[in-house]
Amino acid sequence: MANEEVICVVWRQSALARWLTRRLEESSGLVAEAKGLSIPPGLGRRWPRGGRARALAAYRVRKERSMEEAERIVVFLRSLPFFIRPRSVEVITRDPLEVADAGYCSDAYEPGTIRETQVFLRPRSAFGTGVEATRNVRGGNGEMAYVVDVEGDWWLCHPDFSPIDVLYRPKGRPDDVRHGTAILGIIGASGENVDGAEGVVPKASIGVAQVDEDPCSTWERLLNLADSLSPASVILLPIWFKKNGVSALPFEALGIGRDVARLLRKRKIYLIESAGNGCKNLNEHIRSRLLGSWVHSGAILVGAGEPKKSERCRDSNYGRRVDLHNWGRCVVTCDSKRDYYHYGFLGTSAAGAVVAGVVACIASVLAANGYRPLSPRRMRRLLVRTGYLKSKGIGPRPDLEAALARLRRHGYRFSAMDGDQR
Repeated sequence: MANEEVICVVWRQSALARWLTRRLEESSGLVAEAKGLSIPPGLGRRWPRGGRARALAAYRVRKERSMEEAERIVVFLRSLPFFIRPRSVEVITRDPLEVADAGYCSDAYEPGTIRETQVFLRPRSAFGTGVEATRNVRGGNGEMAYVVDVEGDWWLCHPDFSPIDVLYRPKGRPDDVRHGTAILGIIGASGENVDGAEGVVPKASIGVAQVDEDPCSTWERLLNLADSLSPASVILLPIWFKKNGVSALPFEALGIGRDVARLLRKRKIYLIESAGNGCKNLNEHIRSRLLGSWVHSGAILVGAGEPKKSERCRDSNYGRRVDLHNWGRCVVTCDSKRDYYHYGFLGTSAAGAVVAGVVACIASVLAANGYRPLSPRRMRRLLVRTGYLKSKGIGPRPDLEAALARLRRHGYRFSAMDGDQR
């Protein structure tokens, strides 16, 4: 274990567990980092019904204590009797974000203006997501959407950005600026600059919430957002974690991750997670089986696919838990360097940002036309059933135009910008 790693313990709240927690802190040389955070009971779990709330305690090893002793503590906690055993004991750290520069992609688009090379916005016939077809629908530019990007840092002064709502940003982190800037460009670049980039939802309200290397800050930020955001808001989580020595895992692979995702689902907040760039089979790391049936947390996991093929990008994680995929290579977006634009953003971060924009667009169209928001489960099923280019292990690619058409067949009526019903 390295000094930056955290022992994450999720306790069942009981008098015996609280006593054991105090004894652990007094005798083991651990420092409590995130005590007091709690997950409400129930969260839609089939068994047990109701149940007690669960408390999170994340411990950091004091520098004067040996890592071998910390490993012994982990083994001890995992070997406790079942009635006081923690729900999960994991050694976690956050993986650093990297931005690879693939340059121009001749197999995905022809050289041209920034707008001409953003092929992922085009219709299904061009292997895009059908975003351009919704621009003349009321709410189709994201006017009623709110999207929050949770990660390291951003360059918020890009000329293509509209004013951005800074929810939490205590300090700058220059190493993460390029990654966050590219994500914001995919989701909500304003499109007002004719020579610049356009996002999936250019008129959406965008918020940012910063997290650091400490994994405690991630679930603390998400729990705060669960209390402050309104239903139909979208949260994008394009960061990954290292758990028990295995890197590039999504948030849901953590014990606390599934509980937080269920809480957001109950609040009707859409959580979009990047599946991770580790070429790993998530079936081995996300186990949510209960009484022989699959229990979905409500979050949408997004893998990375080849731009114009029904194939998975070689670095993308995969598995039956991955719901959708999108362009995992050759995504043209904003940048904090060079000429302000990135011509080859790649990975599940890029794919997750596109899907977050698609979800926000549907939520905006429904709100602008007077409809109640879809539940996270219905939103996921809608995108899966209307998607195309289904790829093994990473699901289909969403088609926004087909999704709205399916809603129309089920009785929804959407007005055009001029007021006509469509």
